[in-house]
Amino acid sequence: DTALIEPNEIPKLNEFVNTVKLQYEKEIAGMYLSGHPLDSFMEQFKNFNFNSSLLPSETIDDENLEENNVDNLANMNYSVLDSETEDGNELEAELYGGLKNGDSVTCGGLISAVRTSITKSGSRMAFLTLEDLTGNFDVVVFPKVYDKFKENIKADSVIAVKGKFNIRDGNRPGIVADNIELLTLESDDKNELVQEEITEIEINKPKKLCLKYNLADKVLNDAVNKILSSYNGIDIVFIRDSGTGQAFKSNQFVTIRESLLFELETILDKSCIAVVD
Repeated sequence: DTALIEPNEIPKLNEFVNTVKLQYEKEIAGMYLSGHPLDSFMEQFKNFNFNSSLLPSETIDDENLEENNVDNLANMNYSVLDSETEDGNELEAELYGGLKNGDSVTCGGLISAVRTSITKSGSRMAFLTLEDLTGNFDVVVFPKVYDKFKENIKADSVIAVKGKFNIRDGNRPGIVADNIELLTLESDDKNELVQEEITEIEINKPKKLCLKYNLADKVLNDAVNKILSSYNGIDIVFIRDSGTGQAFKSNQFVTIRESLLFELETILDKSCIAVVD
């Protein structure tokens, strides 16, 4: 059954919570725009002695190197001199903020990519890409370390790594992991984020989702119904037909979530979607 309702001004939608907003920014724009998921971990990152800013860019700028060091670079890339030579040590110190091959480091970041591989002996190891506040870097996890810490190695996890700085001829330097621990927020930061999420959830009564679009557009109508059917719940859906001006209560009940609104915004103008408490 449907019931006609009087026209109402569609109110503004509430702002997405920060974690969801950052996720959508990365998915749509390919980068974070309003912040970074690691901002809350900034104080913990200050304790590390390595981050991606210590690594050179993809191409080493020879104007920033002394003339006598340029000839020691293979193909103007990440190859460096043998670390046991005097010139090699000077060049490493110049390029990597004083770090030399084999130095112990502590670092951390968000795991943006995980690739596992099977060694000739049948053991599993992993290659990680970690994203920190200044860029990204690679972490190699050999079998023994992988077996010990594999539960901590998951995409989008924020981890702290203890290991060795590894300079590889012809490749960008990285980290060989000895220890991998999950990073957690300090209690105050965690409580703040949890409270932010709670304020977005109203559990005392159903909310109302108001949509406006042309019901005569069968393709659009089917797409809307397909999205709504994926979010079954107790929240009420009202639809206004932009072609006739009539509005009615839908038989479809949903659970209003940020992801539902985001999906609807991919096919409807944002001004045609509203949530009413």
